Amino acid sequence: MAHRIDAFLTVLEDRSAPAIAGHEPVDDALLGLLAHVAFADGQVGDAEFALLGRLFPWLEAGDILGRVAAVLETGLDIDALGAALPSPIERAKALRFATHMAWADDQMDPGESELIRELALKLGVAPQG
Repeated sequence: MAHRIDAFLTVLEDRSAPAIAGHEPVDDALLGLLAHVAFADGQVGDAEFALLGRLFPWLEAGDILGRVAAVLETGLDIDALGAALPSPIERAKALRFATHMAWADDQMDPGESELIRELALKLGVAPQG
């Protein structure tokens, strides 16, 4: 699974990188993570939505909205996220991944920052920065 989180980070950090192919079980946990970070400030902005579209190109815009709404309704399952990313390295990468979403609109909202700190604590990873 480490390769999958690396593929997502590559797409985030290199706009010329090819889109992520296919769907793997860890994708659902990662989408849930991003949905919660994106909505931590009370709204999913255009930049955050565009970022979700880049990361999950196999989903139509309406499907992305539906999945985000469903994830927000059920809450973030940190245990499932931890199970999907069992190693400390993968978990640290997931925090980096979440931080990209928080900065997608060029600002880190206090709610986003607090969520990332909470995730770091619950996943047993020291937050970066």
